[in-house]
Amino acid sequence: MHYEIKNNTGNDFSILENLIEKFFPYAQENMNFDRSVTIVLESDLENAQNPLGKTAYYSPSDNTVVLYTDNRHPKDLMRSLSHELVHHKQNCNGELSEITGEQGYAQTETGHKIEEEAYSLGNTCFRNWEDSVKKGLNETSYNTRGDKKMKLTETKLREMIKEALKNVYLKQEEAKNNSDDTDLVVQEDSEEEAQIEDAAKYAALDAEKDQKLEEDVEKQPKIEEKKEKTLKSWWEESLYTNLVKKYTGGKK
Repeated sequence: MHYEIKNNTGNDFSILENLIEKFFPYAQENMNFDRSVTIVLESDLENAQNPLGKTAYYSPSDNTVVLYTDNRHPKDLMRSLSHELVHHKQNCNGELSEITGEQGYAQTETGHKIEEEAYSLGNTCFRNWEDSVKKGLNETSYNTRGDKKMKLTETKLREMIKEALKNVYLKQEEAKNNSDDTDLVVQEDSEEEAQIEDAAKYAALDAEKDQKLEEDVEKQPKIEEKKEKTLKSWWEESLYTNLVKKYTGGKK
């Protein structure tokens, strides 16, 4: 089971493609479709200027999802993809045989059921996947290019160090049995030690950021309290001044 992406826009959609790579297996498992699909990224500026223009469509004859990408957030495109993948599931199950795709088909009894499931299952599937990704953001995140990177928690750091030390030990044992490879082993051991050092450095940076965040949170109530006191003092002073002016004719 696989998919193919065809980018006809001439623009870089690496972030979107990275999201699709992570989302597609989840969608296939939860929607339970059994045929491959082609995902086409299209640009249509005239369509983009139409407030009621197309955002996406599914072609059952060739199992193709077309996404119109102009001026759209990646998350919005992912929702459209999830919606159209439900239609792909319906097509695999033979549920689209009576659907013509003509304008207004969703107002027919069959068309209404088809679209109702696409909106319900499509949105729910994407939201559940999105929540599962966000829940794991303490360990996994994406940079601006859409590349996966790991945030080193203390547990992750210990696992990396343990694995690295294990590799060093195994290579040392191997070196005893083959003296000709000693130089190579020493070089690889240095690389392992460098990885451990880098892991510790990034873990320390993460800990420092977390500590600063906690300190900022603790300071916030004090800042708000100070603002409240300042506002109260200003109000009392202003009220006093106005009363003096009123009853003394402006003289204190």
